[in-house]
Amino acid sequence: MLFPLPKQPRIILSLIAGGILFSLAPAARADAPVWIVDPSNSKIEFSGTQSGEAFTGQIRDFKSEITFDADHLDQSHILATIDMSSAQTGDKMIDGSLSSDEWLNPKKFPKATFETVSFEDKGSDKENIEHYVAHGHLTILGVSKDIELPFTLKTEGQHAIMDGQLTLNRLDYGIGKDADGNAEWVSDPILVKIHVEASRTP
Repeated sequence: MLFPLPKQPRIILSLIAGGILFSLAPAARADAPVWIVDPSNSKIEFSGTQSGEAFTGQIRDFKSEITFDADHLDQSHILATIDMSSAQTGDKMIDGSLSSDEWLNPKKFPKATFETVSFEDKGSDKENIEHYVAHGHLTILGVSKDIELPFTLKTEGQHAIMDGQLTLNRLDYGIGKDADGNAEWVSDPILVKIHVEASRTP
């Protein structure tokens, strides 16, 4: 066994999401441009506490396509798909617990998804970085919840950098519910940070 007592898992999931996240595979919308994500410079990170000590991890496998037009947000769309078996912290004991049936259960629920339904434009700051909020549905372990993902977008020519973060409550999705349903060992709030670099297609 790669992890200690199931009631006291050395890890937790991150979810993701988040990863969240995020891997993105949307359907093309009207004339909105498609952005191709650079996986080598994009990442989904998660963090929380376990037995009072901080832990961090990363989602290592996510595909990405984004359809986004700042001038036509109604034509923009993101469908994020994340391989939950790729959630890793670098600690074998923690990762063993993370991939168990009591936590991320990737054998039964291999993917988490996030699909947008709308975007809000929150304006730009003094550095000309644009601020948005994506509204959508996040599904983990077969449980779907409405979430809001605040993110910034910096565009330089055909290249864009997106950074977002949100806090997920793992118990809302049943993550670790049986092993640690009172969050005695692993924190219920999990912080998910998303960094995506992408290039606009011609």
